[in-house]
Amino acid sequence: MLIELAGVQKRYGQVAALAGLDAEIDGQVIGLLGPNGAGKSTLLKSLLGLTSFKGKARVLGLDPGSESFRIRDRVGYMPEMDS
Repeated sequence: MLIELAGVQKRYGQVAALAGLDAEIDGQVIGLLGPNGAGKSTLLKSLLGLTSFKGKARVLGLDPGSESFRIRDRVGYMPEMDS
């Protein structure tokens, strides 16, 4: 499995950027689309271990909380603007 998410949550104060996200994604190329403020960047940063979150996630079988460097060795991330 490429990405596994179970109850992933991230809040910025009172705002829920990710609210109980559950998903299993298996594939080679993934597109993430949505309006501003939908949580796209927050999800990517969470999966790469660049920000903390609640819930469980695995990327390429690795835990973003404890194995973020191993994930970043294998995954490319290039935001349009560094926020």
